[in-house]
Amino acid sequence: MSKILILGGSSLMGRSIAAALGPRRIVATYCSREIDGGVFFDARSMSLPDILKPADKFSHALILLGDTKPDSCISDPVRSRALNVDALKNILQYLRDQKIVPVFFSTEAVFDGKTGIYRENDQPNPLMLYAQQKLEIESHIR
Repeated sequence: MSKILILGGSSLMGRSIAAALGPRRIVATYCSREIDGGVFFDARSMSLPDILKPADKFSHALILLGDTKPDSCISDPVRSRALNVDALKNILQYLRDQKIVPVFFSTEAVFDGKTGIYRENDQPNPLMLYAQQKLEIESHIR
């Protein structure tokens, strides 16, 4: 049975998804907040082959990891870019090479908030660095 890789399994969404799917169907990673049964993964200094077992077969990878605090991104833009953009591009390349389907969780902050109830094809206009980084990855995936 193929599994689902949850990158950022310690996030609120990651924990909820992991609980819904159950431990036999997922491998969840964490970096700063340890989770039961999770695998430590620092995307800035490690690569997925460092942590994945050859026997594990993954169909999908849910990408939830990142520096998700807008103030943190502003206070250390080099660090946030290293994680939110550079590391994710490396992860996405590995997933493509392994034929693992990436599922990237973005943010509504890629829109400027003027109209609301956005659709995927609406014109983005991110106002903060965090959202600009998310949009860069969205564009990279397309």
